[in-house]
Amino acid sequence: MSFQLEIELYYSSGLADGAVLGHVARTLASLAPKWNSSAHVYHESELERLHLEKPGELARLVFKDKPGTGPVYNALTEKYGVGDERTMGGTEFRSADKSLILIVWYDDYLASFSGEVLLLGNSITLQICRTKVEKQDAGKWAETCFRQLCSLGDIWHGFAGTLDEYDSKNMDFSEGMCAIGRDYSRALPGLYWLNYFGGTYLNAMGADNVLNAPAAEVQRIQDGALVKVFDNPRDWDSAGSIDTQKRVVDHLGRQFFFDRARGYTGTVTPDLHQLKIRRFKG
Repeated sequence: MSFQLEIELYYSSGLADGAVLGHVARTLASLAPKWNSSAHVYHESELERLHLEKPGELARLVFKDKPGTGPVYNALTEKYGVGDERTMGGTEFRSADKSLILIVWYDDYLASFSGEVLLLGNSITLQICRTKVEKQDAGKWAETCFRQLCSLGDIWHGFAGTLDEYDSKNMDFSEGMCAIGRDYSRALPGLYWLNYFGGTYLNAMGADNVLNAPAAEVQRIQDGALVKVFDNPRDWDSAGSIDTQKRVVDHLGRQFFFDRARGYTGTVTPDLHQLKIRRFKG
C-alpha cells in the first residue's frame, strides 16, 4: 500500500462565515507554498486556480457551486415554492504538487442522522500522499499542520494517522469496503497517533485526567486538548505503540471509544445539545 497520512477535523460551528476556512487558508499558505502555487479546483469541468494567500478565496471557491443558487433552483422554487433550505456539499482541491489533497465538507446542520448514524457536517480533511511535504518528513509536517489548524479552536473532534492505522481501526473489507465506528452518537471512532478533543469531550473525560494521560505529549489548546499518543505515525502497530494506546484509552475512559473487537458495547457519548441535529433518510 502506498504511504498516506490523513488529518480530519470536525467543527462545532458552520463554515459559512469564513473564519475557519480563512484559518485553514493561512495555515496552508504558510506551510505548503509549493502546493499552493498550483492548487486548483474543477467547477463544471473547468479548472480554477486557488490562491490561498487571497483573503476569502478558499471560502469563495468552496461555496461557489453550493445548492440553492442558479437558474434551475430559481425556476423550481418559483414553481414549487421553497422547501428545506438546508445547503450541504463538498469541494476537493488538488495541485500539480501531488503531496496534498484538501477536502472541505459543509452543511447547515452541524450534525444529522443518516438512518441511526450521527454524522458531523462540517469538516476539513487533508490527505498527505507523499513521504515528504515541502522537503520535510510528512509526519513532522502533518504534526505541525495539525497543531496550527487546532489553534483556532471551535473543533468538536479531530485526529490524524496513517491510512493503514485508520483501515485497521475503522474499515471493514470482509464484504467490499465499509467504514465502521463512525457514529458520533455512540462513541468516538477511536484513538490515533494525533487526537484533538474539543471542550465537550474534555469536560466529559475530565480536563485534569486528559492533561495527565500517559501519552507521548498532551497540550491544552483553546477549549480542548491535543493528545499525541506516540511519536512516529508509522509506528502505530509496533508493540510499544500498541501498549501505549491501550494505556491511554484506559486512562481517558474506554467507554468513550469505538473498538473493533467489542464494537459499541459499553460506550457512551457526551451531551450533544449544542449541535444542531436533524434526522434524514440515508
